[in-house]
This record gives sequence, structure tokens and C-alpha cells, in this order.
Amino acid sequence: METMIRRIIITLVIFTAAIIIGSSCDDDSQKPPEVNTWIYPNEVGDWWVYQVADSLSSDIDTIRVRIEGRDTLNTGDSVTVWVLNDGDETDTNYLHIGYGFLTTDSGPVIRYDTVFVYLSKNPTSLSDIMIFPLRVGDFWGGVMAGDTVRVVEKKRIQTRAGDFDAYLVQTTRHQFENVIDSKKWVVHYLGMARWDFVWLSGTMQGHEGWELLNWLPEGAFSTP
Repeated sequence: METMIRRIIITLVIFTAAIIIGSSCDDDSQKPPEVNTWIYPNEVGDWWVYQVADSLSSDIDTIRVRIEGRDTLNTGDSVTVWVLNDGDETDTNYLHIGYGFLTTDSGPVIRYDTVFVYLSKNPTSLSDIMIFPLRVGDFWGGVMAGDTVRVVEKKRIQTRAGDFDAYLVQTTRHQFENVIDSKKWVVHYLGMARWDFVWLSGTMQGHEGWELLNWLPEGAFSTP
């Protein structure tokens, strides 16, 4: 049976490949571009530990995520190297911070702090995009018709690592008979605190959930 990380990577490859097309209903959408590379932790040496539960296998795993170094994509874009390890298997993701656009009634607004996640150095392996700073009401779409990514709300959540003021980033993706519903709770300056998603593929259905156990991003605030 595939390990937890492999199942997650395959799921993401199937369901994610986004372009930055979005909209915001916040009044401050016309502000100048915000340059704040700390808003999403991305420094070599940052690490996170998650408890991951899988409904198919009933396994509960511990996955360690660490930024191990820097590299470049085939396009020459700079990336940080994120290594995921569950004790049995290691996978590598590549994260690039660059320019993205939110589309508003007054036209596109440039955002520098747009996070692009790739599963390899090939730019076609793009697996996720988040446009920072997160604001309730912001949303952007994917390449598949009906794909939506929306910042739904901000509220205090509880995790084993502590309580945090987090944004709920909800993604619904459709591809043929496959559907995924993803709910990521993201904290500015800390990263992902919780991630729950349900996937459907034909007659198969599964649920996987990540919960933060511990972390050490450089410059992150102390646990409240």
C-alpha cells in the first residue's frame, strides 16, 4: 500500500494546477503591492511537524516538513526545497514566491507574496497557489472549469501546537469524475496549522487530515 505522503502527492497532482485569476471584495484591494516575504515562512531551516490521519488505511502518521535549501526551477526561477518525511519515505516540493494578480472591479491588483508550490523542478508540476496577504473574501480560480479557491473566514482555531488566529482557505476542484474538497487553515507568519480534505474518485472516497504538532519558522511568533 502506498505511504501517506505518496497518496497525498498523487492526489495533488490529479487535482491541482492553478492559474492566478481571482477577485477580492475587501475595501483595501486598491492598496499598493505589499512586499512582505515573511508573511509565509520560507527560510532554510524552518520546520513543521504534523499528525496526519488517513481514513482509508486508518493510519495515523507523523510527517516532518523541513526547508532544506535553495534551488531553481527549469525556468530559472528561484525556489526553496521543502522535504517531507514520514519515517518511511521522503518527498520533495519546491516553493517559489513571486508576483500574482487579484482581479477586482477596478482591474488587476499586483500581489508580490504569491506562493507557488511545485512537485518537481518542471514548472508543469505546479500543485498549489496561495495569494498573500490572505483576506476574507479573496478568491482565485484554477485551470479546470468550476475550480474555486476562496478565503472563507478568519477565526481562532485549536491545534495540538496551540491556538491560532487562522484563515480558512477552501478549495473545490473538479476533474472528470474526480472531486476534492480541501480546507486549509493558514496562519500568517507561521504557515499551515490544519488541513482537512475529502476526495472522490468514481466510487472511491477518502478523507485525510493534517494537524500541526510543533514548528520553528525563523522569525515566527511564540505560541499564544
